[in-house]
Amino acid sequence: MEEIIEYLKNEERSYQEGVTLLSRYCKNRMLVNTLSRSESFAHKQKLEHELTKLLKDKPKADFKTVVLGKPEPDPEPRGKTENTSVVIDLKPRKGVPESGANAEYDSLVIERSHLYSERCKLSNTLADAETDEARLEIVEKIEAIEKSRKAIGQKLKHFEEHGTFPVEQVKPQEPELTELDRADLLKKRNNLRSQVSKAKKAVEKKPGDVTKQEKLAKLEVELNTVELQLKQVTEQENAAE
Repeated sequence: MEEIIEYLKNEERSYQEGVTLLSRYCKNRMLVNTLSRSESFAHKQKLEHELTKLLKDKPKADFKTVVLGKPEPDPEPRGKTENTSVVIDLKPRKGVPESGANAEYDSLVIERSHLYSERCKLSNTLADAETDEARLEIVEKIEAIEKSRKAIGQKLKHFEEHGTFPVEQVKPQEPELTELDRADLLKKRNNLRSQVSKAKKAVEKKPGDVTKQEKLAKLEVELNTVELQLKQVTEQENAAE
């Protein structure tokens, strides 16, 4: 497992090397095969997440220690027996508290990890959704999770830089959108058509990129919604005449 730690410490690590490491220790061959098909931002995140999970089972290694960068203490010597243990020399990031020193910080780290796992599960179900409504629901859930993860990340970063968590400010509620007229809907439809076209080309170039698939699914659902609104406006105008 030491090679996994060295890999995660290396800022210039290669994706394929990580996949090779995962294949040595992970029993989930389907997961390994999926990650080996293509390199994408989502796959990189998933790969690092799975490699970090493997460290949970490593003897004398603390999972949170590896994630946060706290150096593992040297094992106590036993008599005159030669000490063959490998010391994990990981320099802690500036501002990261020691494990157990700040309960709120620890809780946020765990929560962010759980949210990432939930996001991965939802992404895997996107391809199986049979309707636009189902796909939109999944995409909206993923976006909500990403929003929560980013908010947690900002809190952790603020704590690491300032030693305190940011004071949360209540934002004024935005007014609900009123009914759009034909000109607005036509403008929005044309814009969405252009975005859908670009998103399709991006997916064709990298068919294994889950993030691009999610973006395309969301745009297609939005386009269908706008076209339906246009149809309703047309029917209302015809009825008024």
